[in-house]
Amino acid sequence: MERIVDITSDGLHLAVHRGFLTVSEAGEERGRVALDDIGALIVHAHGTTWSNSVMVRLSERAVPIVVCGSNHRPVACVWPLEGHHAQAARMRAQLSANRPLVKQLWQKLVVGKIRMQGEALRLAGKEHGGLLPVFRTRG
Repeated sequence: MERIVDITSDGLHLAVHRGFLTVSEAGEERGRVALDDIGALIVHAHGTTWSNSVMVRLSERAVPIVVCGSNHRPVACVWPLEGHHAQAARMRAQLSANRPLVKQLWQKLVVGKIRMQGEALRLAGKEHGGLLPVFRTRG
């Protein structure tokens, strides 16, 4: 199963060592994940440093790297392109999709996100008296 590695603590250093992504703080290793187990890398923390080998080795495995700003919103994404036919095919399909299909897909995405947020609120016991909005879709 692929893991999403989310770096949220400040002052960490990311490196590659013997097929692993290593996470260190003040020169001491805090954790490691096999490169082949990583599905995505998200970096939220300030002061994170990494070697170029991290980007190269993850890109060779078609792992996207998302860099977030101080507001935790993505400001950059490194997408592996060379030699990865699946990624290129996805991009071509997205670019050639007709407008009605794009609108339908966005609607499904937004409805799914809202439903999941409602479920998260329900599980956290914050339903506001059970009055969560109801969304319906056609089809």
